Amino acid sequence: MRAKWSTGSSGSRAVRVGLVLAAFAGLTLACAPTPTNPPVTPPGPVAGIGQRQITIDLSGASSYHNTADVTGGSLHATYDGDRIVALDGTVEFAGATSGTASATFSLTGGPTRYTGEVAVLDAAAGIDTSVAHDEVVVTFDDDADGSATASAGGTTIAWSVDTAAATGLEPTLDSLAAGESDFCRDSQRSLLGLDGSELPDAAISTVLHQSRGGFVLSKPSTTPLTVHAWAEPDMATTAAGNTVTLSHRLSCKTKDAASMALAGHPSTDNASCTTLIDRSLDIARSAMTPTQQARFDAEGRQVVTRPDRMAVAGPDWLAPFDDEVLVGDTVELTSSALLVELDDPAYAALPESFRGTHYCTVWSPAWSYWWMTEGAFTA
Repeated sequence: MRAKWSTGSSGSRAVRVGLVLAAFAGLTLACAPTPTNPPVTPPGPVAGIGQRQITIDLSGASSYHNTADVTGGSLHATYDGDRIVALDGTVEFAGATSGTASATFSLTGGPTRYTGEVAVLDAAAGIDTSVAHDEVVVTFDDDADGSATASAGGTTIAWSVDTAAATGLEPTLDSLAAGESDFCRDSQRSLLGLDGSELPDAAISTVLHQSRGGFVLSKPSTTPLTVHAWAEPDMATTAAGNTVTLSHRLSCKTKDAASMALAGHPSTDNASCTTLIDRSLDIARSAMTPTQQARFDAEGRQVVTRPDRMAVAGPDWLAPFDDEVLVGDTVELTSSALLVELDDPAYAALPESFRGTHYCTVWSPAWSYWWMTEGAFTA
């Protein structure tokens, strides 16, 4: 489903053009150099499935040290544009002496300074401490791993979360993660209704960005035909009981039907991004065993797709929104979409690289697989 404005009157058309140009002004501002979260290197981003480790150091009124693998819970980073604007969730790990410990993060802000608190609970070690963060510098890397030091109420906390590759722990997720760049390549065809004989793999180059900032600034092209992809990391506990990091959402930047027709690949129309949600679910389902499929069909919270949320410009497309809503025994999914049609006169004032583009953000096949084998039974 594409976003369309009425073109009935000259007055409404003037409003329409004004909205587009205003949106472009916002996009230009968003693409201008801005302070970003300082990258942490090495080790850099982990490709595919990973596992997190947490380090907590408390000093002052409370004294504590623990470095351990994360064994449960979830820690979620919220992106807006090229920056992280929130970090929230609770992770579980082995206690410093025995038992289980946890750390709860509730931070908002960005691009570099954040406010909120981090709470640490380790009953066996006698620790139950919350440390406020007031405009504290938090450094994030491309896996949404973070680190910071904050002091409040006589206690200083130094914390860090790091992701290490966990290849082999979840072989099916490994395989699905390895195909993420192919997903966006194939999305160029899916959105146009073309098959491999009409638009072969070799004709499409895919750039899978490791940096959110690099992806934000990228543009797809027809000469050569290049699409761009970025995978948003998240945490989940699998059916096997492994707490891992994997891609939650995949964002794909492709070219629209008019642009592709000029490049010699005519098609019928621009399909909705919902097409890609269905494709993600199909890929995931094909990786499931018959037993897993039957269990999901009989007992799992089923997926219902909603019409695309149509953005008016890049910053709007990249802005967070509630794209997953639990309704009864279903989860309703809404893809984020941006379609700037090449032949739409409303966009004639935009630079050529901004026109003739079709952007979609949907569940990755790895996350679809996790949902149908675990999330659908625990949400």
